[in-house]
Amino acid sequence: MRKHRFSTFSPTLGDLSNRIESLLSWCIAAQRSAVQKTCPRCEDPCCGRVQYLYDEKDVLYLEFSGQGEPPRKDRRRTPGCPYLGARGCTLRPQARPYACHRYVCAVLEAALRSERAALPGDLQQAIRDIEALRAELFTRYLEILS
Repeated sequence: MRKHRFSTFSPTLGDLSNRIESLLSWCIAAQRSAVQKTCPRCEDPCCGRVQYLYDEKDVLYLEFSGQGEPPRKDRRRTPGCPYLGARGCTLRPQARPYACHRYVCAVLEAALRSERAALPGDLQQAIRDIEALRAELFTRYLEILS
């Protein structure tokens, strides 16, 4: 992980980012099998209906976790996510906008439930925990700036 210029002011920003990264890694791993089974066969993928999804908390997380800034959006005017390629998302899972991790459609939820009945609930709890950490990261960052 690269050292950020704010690391001397508040090591908690890096700590918060590391905690977010750890929970995201768990979510990604927990969903991987169900995503691989359902998303490629989806006739109306959520990725095809969205636009640029990075928000300020995503930018802070990427920066303080050492991943750098979000990739630049291309200038195309076609509908859907600019990072959706022929074989799925072209971004590394950890670098995807948080909205991509948070959204679970009904088909994916059913696939998750078929793998383990408690999995959707466990994922929802992890998402709530990530939400709280993202809010804290943003608040602490603003406190440093003020």
